Amino acid sequence: MNQIMLHGSCGMIKCIIFDVDGTLVDSSYGLFDSFSYASKIVGLKAPEKSLFKKNIGPPIDKIFNNFYGDKSHLKENFIKSFRKHYDNKGYLGYKKKFDLKKLEEIKNKNIYLGIVTNKPSMPTKNILKDMSLIDVFNMITCKDTYNISYDKKDNLKKIISIIKQKISISDSEFVYVGDTREDFDAANYCEISFAAISDGFYKWKSFSGKNIYPSLDKFLERHL
Repeated sequence: MNQIMLHGSCGMIKCIIFDVDGTLVDSSYGLFDSFSYASKIVGLKAPEKSLFKKNIGPPIDKIFNNFYGDKSHLKENFIKSFRKHYDNKGYLGYKKKFDLKKLEEIKNKNIYLGIVTNKPSMPTKNILKDMSLIDVFNMITCKDTYNISYDKKDNLKKIISIIKQKISISDSEFVYVGDTREDFDAANYCEISFAAISDGFYKWKSFSGKNIYPSLDKFLERHL
């Protein structure tokens, strides 16, 4: 497999934008619980958890297609069942992947903090509230914030444009922090630096470069 260099060098940073699932939190516990619940409701067999974890990242409708592509007639009811379960209690099945004090130290250095995630607004904000983080981030961009048809690269481009109107910043002073190939592709699409967190949902064996970190804490320590 070809070696792919990660874009940018993460030099002088004025704005850090984070992915959520696999980056800020390990949400696989709650996502799998809700996915299994919805599968049962519509009469489908849930996948093995290890296989499910490998598919985390895209919106839930795409994950459904990965496992049940020939069951499109069940998709609408499945997604409704998943959302009802996840938005009410499934979202609590997560583990925080970083030291809150380190993130607060970054914030206190006047670094602008944002989020771009494929998660809808309700579970994203519920998780952030549960971690007492809702006020730490300057901007939170979810799947349904601007246009439900937007994918991650569209939302990342949108938030970068808005931040540029708020503060004096160049493209080289942004970094997007994520754990999947989709996150990497979004950063490259927007021509900003990318930092890969390797303990998330994607294996970075085919990538090379200095911007691969074994954990989010290691990335945060780099910028303290």
